[in-house]
Amino acid sequence: MKGSIIIAIDGTSASGKSTNARIVAKELGFLHVDTGAMYRTLAWHCLKTKVNFHNPRSVGAICARWKAALERIDRQVVLVVGGHCPALELRSAAVSAAVSHVSFVPQVRAWMKKTQRECARFGNLVMEGRDIGSNVFPETDFKYYLDANLEERSKRRESDGVKDNLAARDEIDSQRAASPLMLGLGAKYINTSNQTAAQTSKAILDDIRARMAGSPAPQNLMKAKTLRKQLDRFQQKVRDMRGRRVEEEGGGCSYQVLCDSAKQAVR
Repeated sequence: MKGSIIIAIDGTSASGKSTNARIVAKELGFLHVDTGAMYRTLAWHCLKTKVNFHNPRSVGAICARWKAALERIDRQVVLVVGGHCPALELRSAAVSAAVSHVSFVPQVRAWMKKTQRECARFGNLVMEGRDIGSNVFPETDFKYYLDANLEERSKRRESDGVKDNLAARDEIDSQRAASPLMLGLGAKYINTSNQTAAQTSKAILDDIRARMAGSPAPQNLMKAKTLRKQLDRFQQKVRDMRGRRVEEEGGGCSYQVLCDSAKQAVR
């Protein structure tokens, strides 16, 4: 859907992305997209079809032929494979072990980026992941990066009944060549180590509402920015004409004045 608002919530494993993304989506009435679950779905599919997830070429080839499609289920956009939407299967130890290898493959990340951008056709989204603000939707003005110290994140994982080597996962995610885990340009960094989910989600929601209140309609932000850039370039050309005035025929108004007026209109 053209003009959808995208809220990007990125960050390290167990930093609170999923919990806060769900809260923010519910409060705003947006759809929730867990992109990590999409990678886990592919890892699950590799295990199910006995594809060697240690072989990047084999994993990359899966993306060209697996029968995966986006569907809206309740208030979420998910990947459905062959008519089946895996849920509990995605949190198994086997899938957790395979997903970092699967997500490392450049062909996989390219397929995921294209598919994740297609989620916008369903409407306004809160999308969580590791590269949403830096790679998938870098144009959005709503970017948040959550983090917490390793000890706190490990406790959270254990309380969920999941045992992950978070230090190893951090290293893999941050050092991969394709779309590494990183703080996106313009993203707001939030350390959740000593925060409750209520505190973190409130900080995100307060920031979103403040930005929306002081900005043009969010769906028109990118159009306005593009127009301003075009006007800036044109104004520079006018200035380069050695002071020569370009006037509207019969109107007596310089084109510089017209540009300034148009620029002011999109602020």
